[in-house]
Amino acid sequence: FFTKDGFAGEPKLLLRDTSNCIFAHSSKEFSHNEHDDLIFCQAFEAGAQEPHSITNSRLFSSSDFFNEDRRVVDFGLSGRLSRGVMAIEMVSKFLVVALRDLSEGANGEMVLYVTMDSKNWTKAHFPRASNVMLHERSYMILESTTYSLAIDVQSHTSRNIGTLFVSNSNGTYFVEALRDTHRSDAGYVDFENNFNIDGVGLANYVQNAHEIEGGSATSFKLKTVITNDGGSSWVPIKPPTRDMHERPYGCDTNNITKCSLHLHSVSEVHNIGSSTASGFALRVGSVSEYLFPYEYSDTYFSRDGGNTWKKVQHGAHKCGFGDQGSIVVIVSDEEPVSHITYSVDSGESWHNFDIGIKLRAMLLTTIPGSTSHTFVLLSLVSRGQGQGDKRYVIVHLDFAGMRTRQCEGDDLEKWYAPGANGKECIMVHRVRVYYHKNVDH
Repeated sequence: FFTKDGFAGEPKLLLRDTSNCIFAHSSKEFSHNEHDDLIFCQAFEAGAQEPHSITNSRLFSSSDFFNEDRRVVDFGLSGRLSRGVMAIEMVSKFLVVALRDLSEGANGEMVLYVTMDSKNWTKAHFPRASNVMLHERSYMILESTTYSLAIDVQSHTSRNIGTLFVSNSNGTYFVEALRDTHRSDAGYVDFENNFNIDGVGLANYVQNAHEIEGGSATSFKLKTVITNDGGSSWVPIKPPTRDMHERPYGCDTNNITKCSLHLHSVSEVHNIGSSTASGFALRVGSVSEYLFPYEYSDTYFSRDGGNTWKKVQHGAHKCGFGDQGSIVVIVSDEEPVSHITYSVDSGESWHNFDIGIKLRAMLLTTIPGSTSHTFVLLSLVSRGQGQGDKRYVIVHLDFAGMRTRQCEGDDLEKWYAPGANGKECIMVHRVRVYYHKNVDH
């Protein structure tokens, strides 16, 4: 169904027997030459003898909400080969469609077709040396950039291990970027472009993938690596400098291959949303040979695109950003507490605020874009403090009163995102951001 008035009136039927429908312009990077109302729908053909058979799953398009304009997308193929549509996804400037190969001898292999203008479709090609077979539910389209697609493909018998591929500029030819990536049972991959800087991303891979595959190991040894060039190369994250009052790390920080910073990621969702301020990130992890379990990890903060990190709190915390990163809020994720910890100078200094009630944090969030001064904390109240069975509480946190004026030009400082080897160039261009200075306003 669809609406043109924000559901003020009755919604109207768009198309029957659909699995998924998306606006072409749900991504601002997609071709702007297309009609404003262009819609793609994965749906089953009407009137078929086996209406919900995979052989009757097609891709339809329309520019008038399927009133008079109703087209079948054939991807440049013919007849049966344009059927078997399994999924559609809009990613940056790319529209990607997965099809079950219905040709003889395909053995259920999946194929991907990509377009940047809805007219010219191209089959995606993976390197033969990787011996990649795309099977249903075995791949995941990841956070991608405006210049390439990132796709993770199940490459082992274990559904929790894959291989990351990145494409050329038109999303059709892929090269192997990282082997043995870690995936959750649902297929979510530990890969994040979370610094709002093109080319910078984090990923977790399974160091003992062959032991897992051979059955000689059951627990995953995860290691975190970072890229500054869109996945062409990956390196471990340097351990933060330890404060003299902190307990020593359990590994030799002089050997980065055996001792680096590892971070929990997408496969374990404990925090919702991340900072939209370029370069800012809060993550839970450990300085160790392999990633510690979540409950044995600490909270780390980076304000330079993951180039350097510092430990801001012992133990795991839920995290939230406001005012485009200048306000940071964290609250313990391990045990009931009566306070939140916050920073109003982009993580330079931290303060505790007593909430007045002991609670167990369940969710810390703010509006999309992280531009607000306010946060919402959903919590479970400790026994004896609630009224009857109503043991949940929502805390509204408002930091607007701590700002006495709007920032002006003199309050801002330039920051250049550091690329590989400390060079101020990432993906052949410099990334410059203006940050609030540490001033009292």
